[in-house]
Amino acid sequence: MLKKILLACLWLQSSFAGSFSSPLLNEDGYLIEPLVQIAKLYDVDPPDQLGSLVAFSQKYWIQGKERWEFSKEDNSPVVLQVMQDLGCIAEVHAKEKVYTYALLLGSTEKNMKERISFLISEWENGVNFSHVVLLSGERPLDPKIEPMAASFTTESALLKHLWQSMVPEQMQSIPYSLVNSAMKSGGKRPTTGDTVIDWLKERPSPGHCIAISSQPYIGYQHSVLQILSPTFTVETIGPKRQGPLPLALSLDTLAKWMYQEKIRLNKENFP
Repeated sequence: MLKKILLACLWLQSSFAGSFSSPLLNEDGYLIEPLVQIAKLYDVDPPDQLGSLVAFSQKYWIQGKERWEFSKEDNSPVVLQVMQDLGCIAEVHAKEKVYTYALLLGSTEKNMKERISFLISEWENGVNFSHVVLLSGERPLDPKIEPMAASFTTESALLKHLWQSMVPEQMQSIPYSLVNSAMKSGGKRPTTGDTVIDWLKERPSPGHCIAISSQPYIGYQHSVLQILSPTFTVETIGPKRQGPLPLALSLDTLAKWMYQEKIRLNKENFP
């Protein structure tokens, strides 16, 4: 009987691994080589299991504060190469020319300006979309890093202003809507996932989405945006990383991306 149970477990493990589809895993359901390298760097055992690295990274890599408050410690060559290999540094352009929605993800003042500029450049290069959705929330602006905090109080108010003031005249006829997600208990700001859920409450018609983020967050936020599936298809793009990529930001981003992928894969394989 024990032998039969073990054989059944091995068969289930094989079937489950074969059903994985993730940019962080190979076809057998194990971590891709760049992540194996970083797992070995931090002595994670076993180094090829998503669950092992997620558990380790959630304990040691999550910062628990806003990204702009992270340590600016220089990156290690290994981690920086991993971020490069995972596509977390270079810009990502649209693969197609026609989309139903352009989802502009809220962030700090600097990032939002870069994202709007990037979407404008994509449109000027022939990428079309029927509606723009500004996904943002009531996060209070930080005057230490956001100069326009003197004129606007929340991220969503600033994003709306930036969109109205930055888009060229030829794009002003494209309809847009603003999602203004509320702050959460304990003074925590709404996440990208919260803004998407609030948008879905408005019952938008299904369509093909292009989401605009920026590096090094594109992979992570693309994973978050999979909550739109299967009603919507989504492609995530954005500008390259400007300036150095600190170690703390790299590790925090990887930890959140892997955690999000683990949640997504569990839902897809065990609905």
